[in-house]
Amino acid sequence: MLVISFTNSDVDAADIDGERFYVTGTSRDLRRVRVWMGPNSYRSLLDAVRRDGTIWCNVPPEQEAPPAPDTRPAPAAAGDTSGEDPQDEEDEDEWHGPVDEPGSLAGTVVLVAVGENDQECERLFVIPESWACCDLRRYAVLTHARSYRDVLADDDAVQTVVEALDRSLRDPGEVYDPWEPVEDLGGRKLFDQRAAAGEPFDAHEFFGHGGWRQWVPDGRQDTAGFLKSKAPALWNRFRRGDGGWGIDYDPVEMLYCGDEEQILAELRKLGCEIIRCPGLSEQYWNPDPDLVARIDAGEWPPKPDTV
Repeated sequence: MLVISFTNSDVDAADIDGERFYVTGTSRDLRRVRVWMGPNSYRSLLDAVRRDGTIWCNVPPEQEAPPAPDTRPAPAAAGDTSGEDPQDEEDEDEWHGPVDEPGSLAGTVVLVAVGENDQECERLFVIPESWACCDLRRYAVLTHARSYRDVLADDDAVQTVVEALDRSLRDPGEVYDPWEPVEDLGGRKLFDQRAAAGEPFDAHEFFGHGGWRQWVPDGRQDTAGFLKSKAPALWNRFRRGDGGWGIDYDPVEMLYCGDEEQILAELRKLGCEIIRCPGLSEQYWNPDPDLVARIDAGEWPPKPDTV
C-alpha cells in the first residue's frame, strides 16, 4: 500500500477526468505522488480532510497515476515566433475536461444563498438540500447537546463523537485511512457508558479549539465538492480564488455572487431545482436551536422561494 498524506490544498487542486478524481499528496519519503479515486472516495477524502486538516491514507499501488502533464507551451528561442500560441489570451484557460450534460442533475434540489458575514459576503453557496440537511442536523445536535444522551438524537452525530473517542485511544503513529471503516477501539463502548450515565457534553470542550474540523461542517467545501464532482465544467468556468485570511482559515475557491444569475441558468439546464435559502451560510456558523425540529417537520429549508 502507498501511504500518502493529503491537505486541504491538495484536495482543492484535484483534477477530474470522467469518473476519476486525481489528487496529489505527499508520501512518507516526501515525494509528491498523484493517485486517482472514484467520486465516493473523493467525497470521503474531502470530508476527512475538512474535519482533520491533514490526513494519512493507505492507497492501493494500482491507483498511482503519472504526474499531471505540463500543458504550458515551451518557451520560444530568441526571435522565433513559431512557438507562439495563435489563440487569444482569454482562451488559455479553456476547459478540456468532461462536459456537463443537460439534464444530468434532474431531480437534484440545491439551496442557493449569498454569504452573510464580512468574510463571505461575495461568496455564492450552492449546496444540495440533502447534504445541507444531513450536515446541519448533525451540527445542530452537537452544538446544542448538553449531555451525551442528547447526542443520540442524530446517528451521524453519534458516529462523529465515537470516531473522535477512537482517535483519542488510537496509537498516534497509526495511519488513518478514510476509505476503510474506523475500527472500534472502544470509543462506542465509552460513548454508550457516558450516555447511559447522562454525563454532560459540550462539543467545544470535547473537540477542543484545534479540533473544529472534526465536527463543524463547511458550506464552502460542500459547494466546491458538489460542483467539482457533479458539474465540473460549470465549476471551472465560474470558480474564483478565495481572498479570505485569518488564523486557522482554510482558503477554498468560491463562486462569485455577481455571477449568480448565470450560474443559476446553467444549473437549470442541468435539471436542478433551485431554492433560495436566505440565512444558509449563517446556519453553518451558528445553527438555530430549533433547526433539528424544523428539518424533521419539513419546515427547513423553506420551500416557497423556489426559483
